[in-house]
Amino acid sequence: MERFRKLLAAATLLVLPIIAACGEDVIPPPPTGSIMGQVSIEGMGIDGVSVNLSSGASTTTAGGGNYRFDGVQAGAYTVTISGFPADASFDATSAAATIPDTGGSVTLDFRGSYIRTASIIGTVTVGSTGQWS
Repeated sequence: MERFRKLLAAATLLVLPIIAACGEDVIPPPPTGSIMGQVSIEGMGIDGVSVNLSSGASTTTAGGGNYRFDGVQAGAYTVTISGFPADASFDATSAAATIPDTGGSVTLDFRGSYIRTASIIGTVTVGSTGQWS
């Protein structure tokens, strides 16, 4: 029995450094975060707009113009929108987003307005003679 205990103690002493060394090789996963926001035109969220992340991920706005990318690794990205109504205009259709090395969330909203095209045409009459203005 004593011999068995000595053998078990020696085996334990041999295994401990191996287990400790394994912990050094384990690389923690990179920090991740989220990029989210809303696409709206004149204050109303617009569903069905394509949102693309420069990493290749894409989604479509839903639930009032909202979009979200989760599990985005730390780094710099560009978010681009497309497929919005043709009669809408945005100051920018792409924006930069950076997920910090500590992870976290970035909110990027795209706000637009409708393009207004109208004209007033009429005739001014003096007496019974029409005059164009």
